[in-house]
Amino acid sequence: SGGREYIIRKDTVNDEDINTFWTLNLCLKVGIVALVMLGTPFIAGYYEDERLLPLIPILSLMMLISALTNPALVICQRNQDYIPLLKIDITKKVFAISLSISAALYFQNYWALIIGHLASATTTFIYSYIMFSYRPKLTLTKLREQWAFSQWMLARSVLGFSRSQLDTFFVSTFFSASALGGFHISKYISNMPASEVLGPALEPLLASYSKNKHVVEDFKHQ
Repeated sequence: SGGREYIIRKDTVNDEDINTFWTLNLCLKVGIVALVMLGTPFIAGYYEDERLLPLIPILSLMMLISALTNPALVICQRNQDYIPLLKIDITKKVFAISLSISAALYFQNYWALIIGHLASATTTFIYSYIMFSYRPKLTLTKLREQWAFSQWMLARSVLGFSRSQLDTFFVSTFFSASALGGFHISKYISNMPASEVLGPALEPLLASYSKNKHVVEDFKHQ
């Protein structure tokens, strides 16, 4: 929805801004999850694979869990306070990896990956409320102001996601599931330098630019 970027770039932020961002994000994701649930039988039929019938709804729950996560994490990004975020990231990865390996040894199938993903999302959700005292509330009082920014970010995200997944869709349509798995793994590994190195390295830039956008010399330097 672009809410994170909106909160980070805004000069001053209050509880209404944060709660509206959290509520808007939740509403959008609830709507998307509902569409995914309704479309699950058609997706499973398209790929002629009944295993997708339980998998897609379970995986879509991760979207709801992430939407319910404490918005205080975004305030940490805005304030460039990355120590709490690092603690949460390490905790969720250790827990998710441990659970995935245990599930892999027990089930010896793809459910280990599903369990690992759910463990990661759930750990972030729980830890975000343990670590921060802030409690979000449902409100859309600043919807008009936020939506003026978010609508363009949402359109950009939809186009960007469609472009990035178009090749995967074609591979899944014309080749076998095993070929799709190999393609997906290769694509994931080749993207790791960007997702695991460049992404985290560039993440502070938006908050840093936002703080200095009114100081011309500092902004030019950055």
